[in-house]
Amino acid sequence: MKHSSTLIDFHVHIHDIYNPEKFFNSVFDNFIYFAKKSGLVFKTGFLFLTEITGYNYFEKLSNGKIPLSSFDISFPEEKISLTLTNKLNQKIYIVSGKQVVTKEKIEILALGTAENFEDGKPLKITFEEIKNSGALPKLPWGVGKWLGKRKQILEEFIQENSNEKFVLGDNSGRPLFWPKPKLFKLAETKNIPVLRGTDPLNIPADEKKAGSFGNILDCEINPQFPGKSVLETVKNMDSSPVPYGHLENPLAFIRNQIQLRNTH
Repeated sequence: MKHSSTLIDFHVHIHDIYNPEKFFNSVFDNFIYFAKKSGLVFKTGFLFLTEITGYNYFEKLSNGKIPLSSFDISFPEEKISLTLTNKLNQKIYIVSGKQVVTKEKIEILALGTAENFEDGKPLKITFEEIKNSGALPKLPWGVGKWLGKRKQILEEFIQENSNEKFVLGDNSGRPLFWPKPKLFKLAETKNIPVLRGTDPLNIPADEKKAGSFGNILDCEINPQFPGKSVLETVKNMDSSPVPYGHLENPLAFIRNQIQLRNTH
């Protein structure tokens, strides 16, 4: 089953403040819009969930605890994904995954797993646990999270582990006016892909964001093992896949940061 127009958001949180129907309708709308902008006809998209410790929206969806009247839910053979189909027979594969915070206060994502990982362990140990689970480790950029000592730790980690299978992550919350992170440039020299995702914040403005920033991947999707199909393709890549979407404009960035701080 060949899809040459697979749009993928590689960093997704679904927060409780979101309306599920609005959220997923917006995902389809975003995929359709950006596929068209790229000269493609949208058929299939992916959301890779990156859920924090103690939170499992994927499980709620799987157990029917999230009512969705606009979509049909089906379950591939693999246990880490489910499929949402809309009235136009367009599909979104939702793939389970985790976000872990290490002892060094560095975020690391585990793409394509339902396993849980303990926060607070050293980066190297957490990395090994994620890798051994079969998931793809991803080191995501975040506002203020790649500065100072953490930046130095990550730089050393990338230098020392460039022969391992992992990726870096960009997200749409990175403001347009900021320079490209130096760690992305380092990753390029080491043939480490950078995967993009929206990383929606726990604010109302981000309810319609998922699917609007990611990568376009040419790969053969096995509908019974969709998550594995994508991750195996990425693991064999030595450069970043085609990007789509836009970085945050300055006013929206400032507004979002203020809203985020007001919710805490």
